[in-house]
Amino acid sequence: MLIVYACLQPRLLGRIVLGLLAFVRFALIEDSTLKKKGIRFALAILAWCLTAVSAYAQMPAAVVNCGREFARDVAGYRAAYVAATNRIPTKYVRDLEALRTKFQEAGDLDGLLAVKKEIDRYRKIRTEEADPFEAVPEMTADVIVAAPAELRKLQEQYVSSFAEAAATLKNSIFERGEKYRAQIKAMQTALTKAGKIDEAIAVRNEGDRVAKILSSGDLSELLSATDAASASTPAAATPADRPRHDAGKTAATAAIKWRLLGTRAFSRDLPRYFAPDVPNELKADYNSAKAIGTLSGRCVVAAAQVGDVLCSWNGRAFIWDVDGADDLAMDIRVKSQTVSPGADRGPQMEVAVLANGTKVKSISVPLMRTDETVKIVRDNSKTNFFALFWPHGRKSETFEIPAGAKQLKVLIGVVLHHPGETCNLSFQLVPPGAN
Repeated sequence: MLIVYACLQPRLLGRIVLGLLAFVRFALIEDSTLKKKGIRFALAILAWCLTAVSAYAQMPAAVVNCGREFARDVAGYRAAYVAATNRIPTKYVRDLEALRTKFQEAGDLDGLLAVKKEIDRYRKIRTEEADPFEAVPEMTADVIVAAPAELRKLQEQYVSSFAEAAATLKNSIFERGEKYRAQIKAMQTALTKAGKIDEAIAVRNEGDRVAKILSSGDLSELLSATDAASASTPAAATPADRPRHDAGKTAATAAIKWRLLGTRAFSRDLPRYFAPDVPNELKADYNSAKAIGTLSGRCVVAAAQVGDVLCSWNGRAFIWDVDGADDLAMDIRVKSQTVSPGADRGPQMEVAVLANGTKVKSISVPLMRTDETVKIVRDNSKTNFFALFWPHGRKSETFEIPAGAKQLKVLIGVVLHHPGETCNLSFQLVPPGAN
């Protein structure tokens, strides 16, 4: 069964063929001592190949279906969380205005002025001073007033509302994760009784990973580890249908000081992104006059063993050289023909900043809309603090360029996760402040 599965994976099939050739070659050697050593060596190669094949074995359909149900439920929890947190700022302003009216009607000038000051402060940070380094407007201790007591109560409620929404999300997902774990355990028992030992072992390994992450309390790892579904995405569009940016050579694109080094197959699972064995399945092109890149293709290989790492988020990336921090800030505007059906599915945009060959910070953006923007934002011109900012997802990854960094690089790429997922997009580099 494993050999049949391997035949569907060209990279694994090649490894098995090499092992068989090595076996035959050593079997033909006349020197008995050398023959024995050679055959043992060839058998070791075959064992390694078959071990690699087993890592690619698909989960039983029942487990995949459970994963799909879990992913759908988690998507619902996330949507509820986003809706709840989006309502908090609006409610806060409405409550402030009601309190201001109350103080006015009571003739309390000090109270009215205190509330008016808070309304003005809050509206300003939401509009004029919106900060990508903060996912939501922060209520820091220095802005929480001592009096009037009614205003302080509203501020404390504002802070606790976000904490309560996050706790609800986490509790919902962990409770659902325990249910998923129990389903896996029941399937493991049923498979064992049916004599399907290989599948039972694979299911048990999945259950062990889920149990470990549940006990660790790491929500993000739980989401990644329990996404066993493999829903397909729409078929790739033809090049003629690829979304395009209507932009010619402008002063803005001419001002971009990034220097394109080229494109390479990469994996998000690798600490340094690149390795020769990463599947090369996507095509890439770049128009330097318009600062527009395109990526397209389909995921065929479910995963690839690269050294000690099983890489399952693979794709292709552009790599640029950047002279220094002053040239790093950039808007990356994406137009995608194919969209991701969920936060843990492809296609996903990967943007990373590297210094002296080492990753400083990265951000992953599931392309669940046809139009997305990712920004590399500098805190201010006097510091080396930056953020990778995804406005729509309200996600920000802050970082500092190391002192003395002589070589900066930016990686922009797309990864796919499940066989059948497709990518067909374009992105444009736009300097901050340009239209």
